[in-house]
Amino acid sequence: MVKGVRGLNLLVTAESISNFGDGIWIILMPLLGYNLWHSSLAIGIVSLVTLSPYVLGILFSNYVDRMVPPVVMIICDVGRMLLSFLLAVLLLSGRSTFVLFIVLVFLLSSFSVFYIPSRTAAVPNFFKKEVVQKTEAIFNVSDFLFLVVGKLFCGFLLGISVSYGLLVLIDSFTFLVSGFCNYFFYKMYVKKVIISKNNTVIKSKNKIFKIFLRQDLKMILASFVILNLSIGGLMENALPTILIKNNPTNYKQWFSILNSSFDIGMLVSNLIFLKIFSKSELNTKLIAIPGVVSLLVIGLFLSPNILKFFLIFSIGGLASWLDVATVVYMQTNLPRESLTSTFTVIGSVSKTLEPISSLIYMGLCLGSNIYVKLISFNLILLILASVSVIAFKNKRDVV
Repeated sequence: MVKGVRGLNLLVTAESISNFGDGIWIILMPLLGYNLWHSSLAIGIVSLVTLSPYVLGILFSNYVDRMVPPVVMIICDVGRMLLSFLLAVLLLSGRSTFVLFIVLVFLLSSFSVFYIPSRTAAVPNFFKKEVVQKTEAIFNVSDFLFLVVGKLFCGFLLGISVSYGLLVLIDSFTFLVSGFCNYFFYKMYVKKVIISKNNTVIKSKNKIFKIFLRQDLKMILASFVILNLSIGGLMENALPTILIKNNPTNYKQWFSILNSSFDIGMLVSNLIFLKIFSKSELNTKLIAIPGVVSLLVIGLFLSPNILKFFLIFSIGGLASWLDVATVVYMQTNLPRESLTSTFTVIGSVSKTLEPISSLIYMGLCLGSNIYVKLISFNLILLILASVSVIAFKNKRDVV
């Protein structure tokens, strides 16, 4: 926690508890889908349905920008709590089907789309600039720590045969606690921001598409598109599919461990960012990260499980560095009144590519020569990332 910054502590607490539940959910989703419909195709369908609601972020970003960010966060928590509770009841009573599970997963993911952009937009409006500069790294350190704990906790309980229904019930409780924390933050936000004479959050008119004419945002968006094409379907589709084929007896434990290594890498990356932070600027090293990640993913397909742990750890660290550095850059360089929609659109556009990534990985994992196809796909992404770096350097030289 941060001494003397009560509002930040409330937000960190809410998001940490929520991410503990997310850690459970991330492990449960593909395994529960596989359990309900004993086919590796179920994993791909679950991944696709989880990511497809990000299209809503593009369609409704204008409307979300007109709402108070903490209110959006509370709505998201309440929606996720009710839906996960309903799923838990269905699982515990033995009435859940794969189709019903897919519908609930889609609705749950739809609420999740707007949570992080709203929290990110609330920060620069509520806190002083010197706090904002380190806030994103603070959030990410807490997020990834609790994500790892949630994933390992879920893997442990699955290892001792705890039911899926009970785990989903625990997940529902985390959203309830997160919602209470966000409600108390909302009361502080109303007092400090909304009733302020200088407040522009509610009155602002969204000009999101004009904002995206900026060259820096185009490069950031391109970087996230390439990155999410590479790792979106990788972690949620290709990895569990490969593990089920190669480790039929203990794939649950390996999936929990390897998936957690991604978040451990993100956690370490954010700790380093906090330690050496001075300022965030858009540079060639940041734009080159998606290409390096594609190269590591190629190595991932050629390595044993132990080495996979370290490669996924590195991929998570690089992805997190790109995320926190660009978020801080945008928080300090973009108009505050358009932050919610900007973060929503960037997140949604890049995340919308993840269902495509998931479909691609699902198709590549079918049939023979799986590894040849997976490596070829990431070689294409590596080439695209290299072109992006060259374009960025050329534009900087022109400027």
